[in-house]
Amino acid sequence: MRFRVVTGIFSIPAICLVVLLAIIATVSLNYQTSLRNGKFEQISHLTEGAVTIVNSFVAKAKSGEMSEADAKAAALDLLNDYRFDGENYIYATDYNHCMVLDPLSPGDVGKCNPDSRVRSMIVEAAKSGGDIITYETKKPGEGDKLIEKAAYVRPITEWNWALGAGVYMDDVQSEFVSIITRIVIISAIAIVIAGILSWIVGTRITRGIVGLNDSIRAIADGDYNAPVETDSRFIEIGDMGEGVLALRDKSAQAQKLENDAAGLKAKSEKERRENIRAIASKLESEVGGIAGALDQSVKRSNDLAISMARNADGILGQSQHAASAAGEVSHSVDAVAAATEELSSSITEINVQISQMSNTVERATDESQSASNDVAGLSATVEKIKEIIGLINDIAGQTNLLALNATIEAARAGEAGKGFAVVANEVKNLATQTAKATDEIAAQINDIVDGTERAVTGISRVSETIEQVRSASTAIAAAIEEQGAATQEISGNANRSADGVKEISNSVEDTMNNAQSTTQEADELKSASAELSSRSSELTQIIKRFSTDLLKQAGS
Repeated sequence: MRFRVVTGIFSIPAICLVVLLAIIATVSLNYQTSLRNGKFEQISHLTEGAVTIVNSFVAKAKSGEMSEADAKAAALDLLNDYRFDGENYIYATDYNHCMVLDPLSPGDVGKCNPDSRVRSMIVEAAKSGGDIITYETKKPGEGDKLIEKAAYVRPITEWNWALGAGVYMDDVQSEFVSIITRIVIISAIAIVIAGILSWIVGTRITRGIVGLNDSIRAIADGDYNAPVETDSRFIEIGDMGEGVLALRDKSAQAQKLENDAAGLKAKSEKERRENIRAIASKLESEVGGIAGALDQSVKRSNDLAISMARNADGILGQSQHAASAAGEVSHSVDAVAAATEELSSSITEINVQISQMSNTVERATDESQSASNDVAGLSATVEKIKEIIGLINDIAGQTNLLALNATIEAARAGEAGKGFAVVANEVKNLATQTAKATDEIAAQINDIVDGTERAVTGISRVSETIEQVRSASTAIAAAIEEQGAATQEISGNANRSADGVKEISNSVEDTMNNAQSTTQEADELKSASAELSSRSSELTQIIKRFSTDLLKQAGS
């Protein structure tokens, strides 16, 4: 939406008026509330003071200092003469709606009016503990006109009184209307002044902008001598005028430069044509030389490609022979490696068998040594038995002598010694049998001794044989171990030889691949040389046509 500057400027006072009216409404409402609250606070303080006075007399009546009737009369006399804000006063009624205190209408004291709406409001407010009430009533001197009145009521519980103070609220409304009237008048004057100033300022700004617009239109039409206003009282308008003036001067300079450029263009066109002719001639001669040199280079590249292909074919043939020989060597080395692996496996198995045999020989040596020890123990036992047999023989001999002596003594004893002779004879026979048994045992012991000696001799020979076998096994194991090490070395050498042959094969294969790649690259180089020669010829023709076109353009 577009609008004039003056309209925008005039809208400012209008907006201010709307804002001012909103402020006045808000302030008015708050001010009226403040005035009413001031009145309420005034009658609250007055009523609280009256309650304090009455409560002091209630206390005197309770203490017996005064009778209740005297205390009531004294309190009413004291409050009856109290006035505030002119004719406003303190009044009281009991809970039976009977007037107790009315300074302006003493004749109404003692009269009861339960139907009075105002008295009912007063009593209810007192019974609820005290409150502010408002009602409409006649004001003395104002005729029958009803005017709002506010009252603050407090109870005197001991005497069933409702004590209060009232105030008319018409002066609050009058003061409020007076203040609002003054505010509205002042605001209206301010709005009128703002409107006049806005009209003056808007008119001058509009006049300056219109003048600048006319100057800009004249400059656009090519009138660079049009006047431009730059001495406006408004700094912004003056700055805009300075800008328009600078625009006029720059536009005039640009037009002059454009005219000069047209003259230079005609002059430079002639020079351009001459330069084109020179460039075309030079381009044709230089490109012709380059094309000739390029043809020579293409021929040399073609010859080089043929030589590369020939060398690559020779390398490829030699590489194939080398690959065949490397394959045969690889098969031989693989066979040697396989045989070496089998030999190494056999040596390992022999080592295992020799190790087991060595363990068996060790166990046999231990067993023969144990048997030798057992035989030695047996020999010692036999010697002890021989000693015991000798002892037994000695005992048998002595027993035999004793039996002989007993027989002799029995013979000497005659008949009395017959029984003893029989016993002596039995002992003799027993000694003889013992001697025979010991002789037989001795013979057996001698046989055992002979067998033991032969066993010892045999065991010794077995031990010597086992020792010889162990020595031979150790020697064989050492020889086998050396043979295994040699076999491992042969296997390692065979594996390394196989790896070397594989590397040779890979190198030969790479050489063959490189030779094939070289052959392909040589073919590609020949193709590229041929294509380059063709492109060179085409380029020469294009340059010639381009030079011809340049010369035609220069001529035109």
